[in-house]
Amino acid sequence: MDCAQNQQTGASTARTNGPHRIAYFGALLACSLILGGCVTPVPIAEQSINPSYMAGHPVLVSVVDEREEVREGKPANYIGRMHLAFGIPADMSVYPIVTEEKSNKDQTLAAALEERIVNGFRARGWTAVGAGLASSPSADQLATIIKNGGAKRFLLLTLDRWFVSVNTNWVTAFNFDWGVRIQVVDDSGTSLVDFRESGRDVVDAEYNQSYGNHIRIAYKNRLTKLLEDARVRDALTDASRGASD
Repeated sequence: MDCAQNQQTGASTARTNGPHRIAYFGALLACSLILGGCVTPVPIAEQSINPSYMAGHPVLVSVVDEREEVREGKPANYIGRMHLAFGIPADMSVYPIVTEEKSNKDQTLAAALEERIVNGFRARGWTAVGAGLASSPSADQLATIIKNGGAKRFLLLTLDRWFVSVNTNWVTAFNFDWGVRIQVVDDSGTSLVDFRESGRDVVDAEYNQSYGNHIRIAYKNRLTKLLEDARVRDALTDASRGASD
């Protein structure tokens, strides 16, 4: 939502009554709270992961969404819930919370995270490509996908949980619950790493920053920590040929 545009249309909307008036002020409030008074959004380069190591071979990356909320009918761009005035809940989506690019208005959460992983790898000098898979591949499909992508390693993150809960009535902190399965497979289809991690990150909310920026950085920090796991690092750098955990 664009604050300036919303304010520009405010005069005519505010003159209406009943539901339209309430809807306008509700949207204006949401815009202010989410974007922090139109605080400059963190650019995607600063949202992307920042690995401390570098792979010596091409890596194929995919993020697949298997969250319970999506299986039950929520759209694939759903990221959580924001409680506005009086505790009224509102669903949050990738746009405009994670990205404000209108060209990415329909971007899914999986695609947004995959983009930020690939961009971070490339900025570090990796040869990395996003696979853009809609679902988890079977064991028989893995080797073909990797070879077709010209990679030596396939990094697959499967989202079990990725949920942000913000209460705008308390500008202190908010919860980011996450659960991910991480797999690394080599170009023969052999599993090098396969484990699950989950937890809750409590994100401190600063009064002079937007919720959108807080969420963007929380995503970056969590993804970076997951990929700094020694098992993942060793598999991607070929430091170890360890079996699945």
